[in-house]
Amino acid sequence: MRGGLLRLSLICLCLYLCLYVAAASGSSATDAKTVLLQDFDFHHTTDQIHHRLKQLSQSCPDLTLSERRNGSASIDVVTVRKKGVEPINRVFMLFSEHARELISPETGLYMIEALCQSPAVQEKKLLKEAK
Repeated sequence: MRGGLLRLSLICLCLYLCLYVAAASGSSATDAKTVLLQDFDFHHTTDQIHHRLKQLSQSCPDLTLSERRNGSASIDVVTVRKKGVEPINRVFMLFSEHARELISPETGLYMIEALCQSPAVQEKKLLKEAK
């Protein structure tokens, strides 16, 4: 029963998206993107995520932001670690956009915000023992 409801929900979502794209098909691709972003504005664009990371790097003393480039491609590299502490462990996570999946960068942004802004996280050993 659950599997059937999940499939039905996904089909409805796909149909909804197709109708919006079809409605905007008489316009340019940029207009179609604008229509979709207006209705799905709970996701951040790549530029919005980059801007938010810049803001966090200025307000969060435990966060550093750098950019790695290879030709025309670039990736934001965020390091979160307690200043003055050399952590024992290192954790690497990669969050990237995919044509059908926007949850990964949203999850990464949420986690970085939590690490920087939550007093409970700051007080725990997490940032002292891991980088």
